[in-house]
Amino acid sequence: MNKLSYFIIASILLVACKNKVSSPVVIEPNNSIASEEQEYQAMEKADKELKDSIGYQYTPDEYGICEGMPDEYNAKNAEEKKLISSLEGYYKAVMKKDFIKAKSHICPKVIAITKEKFPQYSDEQIDETITSSLKEFSESNEIFKKRFEGFKKAVPIVSKLYKLPSKEGSLLYSVHFSTLILCTVDDKNYYAWHLPMFMYAASNDNGNNWYFIELVEDTNEILKDFK
Repeated sequence: MNKLSYFIIASILLVACKNKVSSPVVIEPNNSIASEEQEYQAMEKADKELKDSIGYQYTPDEYGICEGMPDEYNAKNAEEKKLISSLEGYYKAVMKKDFIKAKSHICPKVIAITKEKFPQYSDEQIDETITSSLKEFSESNEIFKKRFEGFKKAVPIVSKLYKLPSKEGSLLYSVHFSTLILCTVDDKNYYAWHLPMFMYAASNDNGNNWYFIELVEDTNEILKDFK
């Protein structure tokens, strides 16, 4: 994988399907974005708190997969409902290989920073790399089909939303979500899920359209457009 591919993957993609166990970084409203060290410490703390709170009721395997249903956040207003619906749409588009729709949820600032970091690549090459990266993650469904008997689909389940300060006309949230895996065997449904992951959801048109942003080296720079 070249540096361009790595940067784009780290910056824009949902990684819940492939990453190993990674607990959420809880960033409350009005807090600054965590540094790498703060993130690591928060992850360790959150992992311990998660295990203590569930009393090891759920035992994740080496990929962070648990049996049963995760906690689901109930949207409090139309703004939050739109955000969650957009996340579901993004996820569905990736899994169905509708990369045009999926790329509509990639923040334009990510593309701009990519061009600055890699001026040797043309716009066409960057777009091809984005599509290739999305395609790689869309293959998670094939992994689930092999791993889980009766696999039907995988969908994101939001467990927490925190609204963060933003400038007029923009919206910014931290989002904690899991990947819910639905399977059907002998006409009976059963579920598995990946331990929670964390990212930002940002909008510059009062929530009509949402971008989803991972916590990476350039996150502070990316989020300046919304703060």
